[in-house]
Amino acid sequence: MSPMMVIFLIFLFIPIAFALFVSFTNWNGITPLGQTQSQTTGVVLFTNLTTDPVTIPAGTIVTTEGAARSATGSPRMSP
Repeated sequence: MSPMMVIFLIFLFIPIAFALFVSFTNWNGITPLGQTQSQTTGVVLFTNLTTDPVTIPAGTIVTTEGAARSATGSPRMSP
């Protein structure tokens, strides 16, 4: 195996695979994975994420736009 493939495997593929594994379990991040029963809650979590209605409080978009403009220093004024 070439050194580039080893680097690719260690620093890209393994963290992505571990993140996918952790996203489908109810692991608290502190206890070792082998010592506790990992509950698989990811399928329900991702299903609820796609079916729940998203409500945005009034003013969130305006506040976010104003913060982004002031952070980037845009000379254009908002109406």
